[in-house]
Amino acid sequence: MFIRRKDKKIFVIVLCLLFFTLFLPKVSAKTLVDLDKKANLKIEYLKNKSVAGVEFKLFKIANIDEKLKYSFTDEFKSYGMYLCPENEENLSECASALAAYAKRDKIKATLLDKTTEDNTVAFNNIDVGMYLVTAENVNLDNRIYRHKPNIVILPNVLNERAVYNLFEHSNYTFSEMNKEEKIYRKALLVWEDKGNEESRPESIEVQVLRDGTLYSSVKISAQNNWRYSWGPLSNSHEWTIIQKDVPRDYIFTMDRKGRTFVLKNKYAPCLAKESSDLGERYFAKKGHSDKKVDKILPKAGLLWWPVPILVCLGVLLFGIGIFNNIKEV
Repeated sequence: MFIRRKDKKIFVIVLCLLFFTLFLPKVSAKTLVDLDKKANLKIEYLKNKSVAGVEFKLFKIANIDEKLKYSFTDEFKSYGMYLCPENEENLSECASALAAYAKRDKIKATLLDKTTEDNTVAFNNIDVGMYLVTAENVNLDNRIYRHKPNIVILPNVLNERAVYNLFEHSNYTFSEMNKEEKIYRKALLVWEDKGNEESRPESIEVQVLRDGTLYSSVKISAQNNWRYSWGPLSNSHEWTIIQKDVPRDYIFTMDRKGRTFVLKNKYAPCLAKESSDLGERYFAKKGHSDKKVDKILPKAGLLWWPVPILVCLGVLLFGIGIFNNIKEV
């Protein structure tokens, strides 16, 4: 049994088509971000008040790739965080902790600018990534206004579309300004490690920061019920309480409830790492676009859908060749 020369040529042609088709460009459903495109962020602060000249800072805390996998930058990879972009509470608590660490460790901001007369600040031509946003306090009308640190993802991906131009309203708190008043601050350490209590360290060193600089530290443990109080303290300073380090195999977030700083340590060895693959979960924050929504761009790569068709075609032609040979015999 043999294959005719004519059929051999056809078979070779099919194989060549199969080979070159593998390297044609394709549109990948998993490609969500164009890494070469720049983003723009505009923030409005204290609407209906005159607050020109307030300094805002952006810290790039993580890089992202076209499939939404993030990895912490060198400056922020050692703080034991796990970012969950679809969870507003998680982002808020991580932002509070990262802002405290950035100030304590004097990390240089990636970008900084000040609000203009319309109470907005704009950052243009920004590399894609995840950013921590902080701002200085404002003394106005006998009140102290405090911007609440937050994390923004550029671009914001929603319904398989990437928004590279964001407009956000700043969240803030305020308190009456009384520099003579004495205040108190508390630390409450919360463990989320049911069934893994043996993984806890015997104690945790907690630091008190005054205007971002270390003021005092104390070790808290089960002996003092994982809590501690400081005071009286001067109200003319900004006081923050943070853990010095995060225990191994735990992830850390921080939340403030009035005068109490809640330090949360969750046992999650699979999450306690420097990066996370978010896969097909899209970023969906409540930021507002500037009505310019950009479509996801195609991604070059391997095109696999023609393979089964070409294989079947090759088998068919090969079978026809054998059938013709049999007839000739």
